[in-house]
Amino acid sequence: MYHSVTFNNKNTWDDWHLIAAAPPVVNPPPVRKNFVELPGGNGSIDLTQFLGGQTRFGVVEGSWEFVITDQVSMTREQMVQMVVDYLHGKRIERVVLEDNPDYQYSGRFEVVGPKIGKSYSTLTINYTMDPFKKKVGSEVTSL
Repeated sequence: MYHSVTFNNKNTWDDWHLIAAAPPVVNPPPVRKNFVELPGGNGSIDLTQFLGGQTRFGVVEGSWEFVITDQVSMTREQMVQMVVDYLHGKRIERVVLEDNPDYQYSGRFEVVGPKIGKSYSTLTINYTMDPFKKKVGSEVTSL
Protein backbone atom coordinates (compact mmCIF):
# COMPACT_ATOMS: atom_id res chain seq x y z
CA MET A 1 0.00 0.00 0.00
CA TYR A 2 1.43 3.36 -1.06
CA HIS A 3 -1.06 5.58 0.83
CA SER A 4 -1.86 7.40 -2.38
CA VAL A 5 -4.31 10.21 -3.12
CA THR A 6 -6.51 10.36 -6.21
CA PHE A 7 -7.25 13.82 -7.64
CA ASN A 8 -10.17 13.35 -10.07
CA ASN A 9 -8.58 10.72 -12.34
CA LYS A 10 -4.89 11.11 -11.39
CA ASN A 11 -3.38 8.99 -8.63
CA THR A 12 -0.20 10.05 -6.84
CA TRP A 13 1.31 6.55 -7.09
CA ASP A 14 -0.19 5.07 -10.27
CA ASP A 15 0.33 8.17 -12.42
CA TRP A 16 3.23 10.04 -10.81
CA HIS A 17 5.02 7.39 -8.68
CA LEU A 18 4.96 9.68 -5.65
CA ILE A 19 5.29 7.96 -2.28
CA ALA A 20 3.64 9.61 0.72
CA ALA A 21 6.19 10.48 3.41
CA ALA A 22 3.41 9.73 5.95
CA PRO A 23 -0.08 8.34 5.34
CA PRO A 24 -2.18 11.27 4.03
CA VAL A 25 -4.97 12.37 6.35
CA VAL A 26 -7.38 15.29 6.18
CA ASN A 27 -7.31 17.53 9.23
CA PRO A 28 -10.62 18.12 11.02
CA PRO A 29 -12.27 21.46 10.22
CA PRO A 30 -11.83 24.31 12.68
CA VAL A 31 -14.91 25.24 14.71
CA ARG A 32 -16.24 28.70 13.91
CA LYS A 33 -16.59 29.98 17.46
CA ASN A 34 -18.64 33.04 18.36
CA PHE A 35 -18.21 34.48 21.86
CA VAL A 36 -19.76 37.80 22.88
CA GLU A 37 -18.06 39.66 25.73
CA LEU A 38 -20.34 41.05 28.42
CA PRO A 39 -19.52 44.69 29.19
CA GLY A 40 -18.83 45.01 32.90
CA GLY A 41 -19.31 41.29 33.47
CA ASN A 42 -17.20 38.21 33.81
CA GLY A 43 -16.81 35.78 30.93
CA SER A 44 -18.74 35.82 27.70
CA ILE A 45 -21.81 34.35 26.02
CA ASP A 46 -21.15 31.39 23.70
CA LEU A 47 -23.21 31.85 20.51
CA THR A 48 -21.36 29.18 18.55
CA GLN A 49 -24.51 27.07 18.11
CA PHE A 50 -26.99 29.95 18.26
CA LEU A 51 -28.10 29.82 14.61
CA GLY A 52 -30.02 26.61 14.00
CA GLY A 53 -28.49 24.85 16.99
CA GLN A 54 -25.60 23.56 14.90
CA THR A 55 -21.90 24.21 15.06
CA ARG A 56 -20.47 25.84 11.94
CA PHE A 57 -17.03 24.96 10.56
CA GLY A 58 -14.30 26.74 8.60
CA VAL A 59 -12.28 25.45 5.66
CA VAL A 60 -9.81 22.64 6.28
CA GLU A 61 -6.13 23.40 5.71
CA GLY A 62 -3.15 21.11 5.74
CA SER A 63 -0.45 19.53 3.61
CA TRP A 64 0.87 16.21 2.37
CA GLU A 65 4.52 15.50 1.61
CA PHE A 66 5.53 13.05 -1.09
CA VAL A 67 8.86 11.53 -2.08
CA ILE A 68 9.64 11.62 -5.79
CA THR A 69 10.92 8.26 -6.98
CA ASP A 70 13.21 7.50 -9.89
CA GLN A 71 10.85 4.83 -11.22
CA VAL A 72 9.73 6.92 -14.19
CA SER A 73 11.31 7.63 -17.53
CA MET A 74 11.53 11.40 -16.96
CA THR A 75 13.63 13.66 -14.77
CA ARG A 76 12.46 14.75 -11.33
CA GLU A 77 11.99 18.28 -12.63
CA GLN A 78 9.73 17.03 -15.42
CA MET A 79 7.72 14.99 -12.92
CA VAL A 80 7.30 18.01 -10.64
CA GLN A 81 6.18 20.13 -13.58
CA MET A 82 3.57 17.52 -14.51
CA VAL A 83 2.14 17.59 -10.96
CA VAL A 84 2.23 21.41 -10.88
CA ASP A 85 0.42 21.64 -14.22
CA TYR A 86 -2.32 19.33 -12.99
CA LEU A 87 -2.83 20.59 -9.41
CA HIS A 88 -1.31 23.97 -8.65
CA GLY A 89 -3.98 26.56 -7.86
CA LYS A 90 -6.79 24.36 -9.12
CA ARG A 91 -10.01 23.32 -7.43
CA ILE A 92 -10.53 19.57 -7.56
CA GLU A 93 -14.02 18.22 -6.90
CA ARG A 94 -13.12 14.57 -6.30
CA VAL A 95 -10.23 13.79 -3.93
CA VAL A 96 -10.08 10.26 -2.50
CA LEU A 97 -7.50 8.94 -0.04
CA GLU A 98 -6.45 5.33 -0.58
CA ASP A 99 -6.71 4.74 3.17
CA ASN A 100 -10.31 6.05 3.23
CA PRO A 101 -11.78 5.09 -0.17
CA ASP A 102 -15.43 5.43 0.87
CA TYR A 103 -15.27 9.23 1.13
CA GLN A 104 -14.35 12.04 -1.21
CA TYR A 105 -13.31 15.61 -0.55
CA SER A 106 -13.17 18.77 -2.65
CA GLY A 107 -10.98 21.84 -2.47
CA ARG A 108 -8.10 23.89 -3.85
CA PHE A 109 -4.52 22.66 -4.02
CA GLU A 110 -1.09 24.26 -4.15
CA VAL A 111 2.23 22.60 -4.94
CA VAL A 112 5.08 23.82 -2.73
CA GLY A 113 8.73 23.17 -3.28
CA PRO A 114 10.02 20.91 -4.56
CA LYS A 115 13.11 20.07 -2.57
CA ILE A 116 15.48 18.39 -5.02
CA GLY A 117 18.22 16.39 -3.33
CA LYS A 118 21.01 14.10 -4.52
CA SER A 119 19.52 10.85 -3.23
CA TYR A 120 15.82 11.76 -3.19
CA SER A 121 13.47 14.70 -3.65
CA THR A 122 10.25 15.74 -1.97
CA LEU A 123 7.15 17.59 -3.06
CA THR A 124 4.56 19.14 -0.75
CA ILE A 125 0.91 19.57 -1.69
CA ASN A 126 -1.02 22.07 0.43
CA TYR A 127 -4.79 21.80 0.57
CA THR A 128 -7.66 24.11 1.45
CA MET A 129 -10.75 21.92 1.41
CA ASP A 130 -14.42 22.22 2.16
CA PRO A 131 -15.33 21.36 5.77
CA PHE A 132 -17.47 18.42 4.70
CA LYS A 133 -16.71 15.14 3.02
CA LYS A 134 -19.08 13.12 0.86
CA LYS A 135 -19.60 9.41 0.96
CA VAL A 136 -18.78 8.27 -2.56
CA GLY A 137 -22.16 8.24 -4.32
CA SER A 138 -24.17 9.96 -1.55
CA GLU A 139 -24.86 13.18 0.35
CA VAL A 140 -22.44 15.46 2.23
CA THR A 141 -21.41 14.48 5.78
CA SER A 142 -19.24 16.38 8.22
CA LEU A 143 -15.59 15.47 8.73
